[in-house]
This record gives sequence, structure tokens and C-alpha cells, in this order.
Amino acid sequence: MAYFIGCDVSKVKLDLCLIDGLGTEVWTDKIANEETSIATFLLSLSGSYPGVTCVVEATGSYHLAFAQ
Repeated sequence: MAYFIGCDVSKVKLDLCLIDGLGTEVWTDKIANEETSIATFLLSLSGSYPGVTCVVEATGSYHLAFAQ
């Protein structure tokens, strides 16, 4: 099954939502918008949802850490 992450970006935090290929919300979460928190989140995500597609809101430069 396909999975998608939507990411709403702010200076301080990222609001995340995972949906499946049918459009059903699987979970939501918030993490700090800092490289260490983002790396930890993405590593845990890749083990559970390989091939997930991420959609990130471009907000100034605040989205760059997540996008990279």
C-alpha cells in the first residue's frame, strides 16, 4: 500500500500527518523543526513505511531541513 506524509512547517515545529493510499488518516504527530528531531523521525519512518512520499509546505526557509 502507498503512504503519504503531509508536513505543515513553522519555525519551531512540524505538524505531520500520514495517510494511506485510500486517503485514510493513519496518524498525526508534531516534532521540533531541528535537524536531529527530523533525522530521528525520518529514520523511524523509513523502517515502518518504506517508499513513503512526503509533501512539504514551503515556508520561507523553514522547510529546508525537512526537505533535505
